[in-house]
Amino acid sequence: MFKEDINKWWGFRLIKAIVLITAKPGYFETLNLELGKAKGARSVIPTLGRWDFVVEVETEDLKDLEESILKLAQTRGVKSTETLIIFSSV
Repeated sequence: MFKEDINKWWGFRLIKAIVLITAKPGYFETLNLELGKAKGARSVIPTLGRWDFVVEVETEDLKDLEESILKLAQTRGVKSTETLIIFSSV
């Protein structure tokens, strides 16, 4: 009941985040296939620059979000991550 009340108040149903990922050398192709298997991963975008991947994550609650982020961070070949929780979107 509490989660439903919060969702109605804030006007959204899912918690959304962007996870920025740096790959270890030699793991780019493997990670391109593996990162999308994390619970809640909606898209995996390979990039050039400071980060190698941008992963969009959507979950129903913070516990699921935590599990998703940990799964991404512990994926073999991941060097580092930074998570941006989306406060609001248009």
